[in-house]
Amino acid sequence: WDIAAASCVCNWTVARAATDLTLSPVTPPQLATAHEDGHVSIWDVRAAPHESIKGALSLDSTTGLPLNSAQAPHRRLVSKVAWCPEDAARIASVGHDGLLCILDPRSPKMPLQSIQVGKGMPCPNKLLCLAWLTRNTLAVGGSDGKVHRVSVERAKAAVEEMPA
Repeated sequence: WDIAAASCVCNWTVARAATDLTLSPVTPPQLATAHEDGHVSIWDVRAAPHESIKGALSLDSTTGLPLNSAQAPHRRLVSKVAWCPEDAARIASVGHDGLLCILDPRSPKMPLQSIQVGKGMPCPNKLLCLAWLTRNTLAVGGSDGKVHRVSVERAKAAVEEMPA
């Protein structure tokens, strides 16, 4: 979207409704999207560098967005996806199935970790938001109104409720 001209610069059609997106912290630029059917998709952004803004891309009608990979780590809607700012090989996603999943964009077959936060099935706590605090720690919020600190440092994740 061009704010000054109030017009669309480029758009991409995707097969599934996207609920969130995050940009890779490194180049070449990649984009991860969350979807209503439990999928997380990784896209390669094919665009030229911006002429005057360092680190920015010049998007126009010729910009490509080929699908790199898609995986389905969740059984319900994925509400949030976030690339780790300290590690480009880690993407976190949370969904309405109550799972926090740690994904590696280089290995799309299955999540590195899948962590139940709060109540499990058949009526899970819907996870709605997340933020990376460190390379191995995230804050996760859900429909129960609680925020949890989750450590993904070891094979067995540690989940603790954060004080209000």
